[in-house]
Amino acid sequence: MSTSAICPIDGSRGATSAALREADRFAKETGLTGKQALHLRLLTEELLGVLNGVTEVKDGSFVIEQENEEYRLQLSARTFPVGETAQQRLLGASSSGENAFYQGVVGKLRMVADWYSKGTRQADQDVYVGAGFASHIPEEWSLVRMRNRLAREKKAAQWDELEASILLRLADDVRIGLRSERIAITVFKTFKAKAPENN
Repeated sequence: MSTSAICPIDGSRGATSAALREADRFAKETGLTGKQALHLRLLTEELLGVLNGVTEVKDGSFVIEQENEEYRLQLSARTFPVGETAQQRLLGASSSGENAFYQGVVGKLRMVADWYSKGTRQADQDVYVGAGFASHIPEEWSLVRMRNRLAREKKAAQWDELEASILLRLADDVRIGLRSERIAITVFKTFKAKAPENN
């Protein structure tokens, strides 16, 4: 198995450009040329476009793995809290429409834990906002955070889904795992070896 260099991802143009350069380099290193190399670059570009178009990234990493003819583009990122609109948009960009973090027995336990955590935080906020005062102000609630959350939801709602449609069309499979502040996206693509030309 071959692996590209690990590229830091922080939502900036510089990080995106570095990841695209690494995709080009890795395509050349593993023998992809022409349309196949272009497809690998496009997959990288659209994958990062999906992430940056719907969320705000704190930090993360991007890497490409190649085993035989299969390429796996893997992106993992910590983000600011992902709202309901952003979650719907992200899961809509996956092949199955399902959250990969919630699959299997361990995934179901993780889902229950996330539900419980979200419910507890929401109850705290409701008490504070509804009563106008409380014995303590929830540490995570603030007007600035609320405004930022609404701005991120607006960004997700206004996102042009072109990146997702291109990504789904070019990839063999797209799997997305999503939690409140963690996103993992894996794109699978098989490039068939070209038959040698007859002279």
